[in-house]
Amino acid sequence: MNGFVKHAGATWWLLVLMTAVQTDLFAHLFDNRHAIIAHDANDTLLKPVSFRQGIALIPRACGIIVEYLKKAPGKLGAVKNLFLAGPHIIRSYQKKKCMDDALESLVTRYPDFKVVEDRLYKLVNSHAINPESAALVMALHDQGYTQVVATNMGARSWQVIQEKYPGFFANYFRYAFTSSEMAAQGTLKPNAAYYKALSERVALLAASKKRVILIDDKKENTDGAYHARADILGIPFKSAEQVLKSLQMRTIVPENVALKNARGDKSQMGG
Repeated sequence: MNGFVKHAGATWWLLVLMTAVQTDLFAHLFDNRHAIIAHDANDTLLKPVSFRQGIALIPRACGIIVEYLKKAPGKLGAVKNLFLAGPHIIRSYQKKKCMDDALESLVTRYPDFKVVEDRLYKLVNSHAINPESAALVMALHDQGYTQVVATNMGARSWQVIQEKYPGFFANYFRYAFTSSEMAAQGTLKPNAAYYKALSERVALLAASKKRVILIDDKKENTDGAYHARADILGIPFKSAEQVLKSLQMRTIVPENVALKNARGDKSQMGG
């Protein structure tokens, strides 16, 4: 009988340990109810531009080209630069993974594009708020969570997004950590130094040490948070419903919390 009890006890604790690993039960040791929720921007808070939306952007792109050719000095050189601009932006983006850096590189290499620089930033930042994400943000706001944005998007692009949805970001977010700020540390997601810098900046923002919950659509970014050991819990974003269930499973959010209906409600999203 003693042997049975001993084996049963060992089996019980093994099951508890396995459950803890599978559900991040150890995360409950932290004060998750007072954590800071950090949202990625591209493909998380913001919807990716669809094929149809991309087609709709063609007239705007043509308008930018026409304005550039009218204002740029030296028409022959302007036409040549126009053909070189596309490959240059693609190469720069592939190298630095930040559209702001790509556009800054373009204007540095071909100064004539300065005349349409503002319009280029608005064109490449034609994203809309993801209504599902907006519903999640509002639900977390109602629970009293402090929310921030943690994005590899540059400050100038982020300014364009904020100007499109001023009420949404002013009402629901405390701060936005853009690549322009975080790159000062020489790193972006998913590098380990990024998460340590983010954790330090969140602590300064909150005036105390807080755990960070990072919601991000890219698995390498949420995995990077885990491997960085910076007290940041990464939750992959596939849908707002999935994220909410994940937060509830970890007892970060109460079971009775539901997503708010933000679809199409521009007054709530500030657009």
